[in-house]
Amino acid sequence: MSAPSWRLSVNRPEFARALKLVGRAGKDVRSGEAILTFDGGRLIIDLSGNVAQVAATGDWPSEVRLPGGTLERLAKSLPEDNPLDLKVEGERLLAARFSIPCEWRTLSQPGSTPVTDLIPPNADPFQILMIRSRCSEEEIDAAGATGLIAEAERRIDATCQAAARLLQSYGVTPAHLRRLCDEHAADGTRMFRESDDVAIGQIARAWKLLAPFGVEPDELKVLMDNGLRNAWGNPK
Repeated sequence: MSAPSWRLSVNRPEFARALKLVGRAGKDVRSGEAILTFDGGRLIIDLSGNVAQVAATGDWPSEVRLPGGTLERLAKSLPEDNPLDLKVEGERLLAARFSIPCEWRTLSQPGSTPVTDLIPPNADPFQILMIRSRCSEEEIDAAGATGLIAEAERRIDATCQAAARLLQSYGVTPAHLRRLCDEHAADGTRMFRESDDVAIGQIARAWKLLAPFGVEPDELKVLMDNGLRNAWGNPK
């Protein structure tokens, strides 16, 4: 019995631009699955809410899934054929002689999911883990975010293990620290972002001096933010 197959015809330059556009999502977002669907006139590429569309003709399964990290590589490897035929045969997506592993589904999960609305383009692990407490496993799978959440879990576990080594003489374990992270992710509260690493280092050094006087890190962060706002509002 032959494997099922489907074929679409797309404009090659438009398809390449769409792949690059969606593939430039943040590093953490690229660990999710890109979902390719066809609405009868357009091929829609969706990577955790980062979406691009290309005019297309042909037939397609309900959805085709690719690892998000392969989109830019696929864009650079496309053959020069224009229009370009995209085929799904077995577990492969083919563009002329180039092929890449894929998963196809003929009956997709419910299309309405809040997951993609909750993931910003440059999401960090904290923002990704917020989804876990707000969405069902079915919604997460429908959005292709299962791998994305698994990678965020891995990174946070590694961070908690590293931090616990600093505190192990006090009996603090990675599980203690992971519980704190999960509690904050569940209610969405934090003072710092992962991208604040420079400011975090500055605050840590200042807090080491000021902690004996009752000063807390979040108070220093507020002072810094206020100072920056005042500087922008009162240019000299």
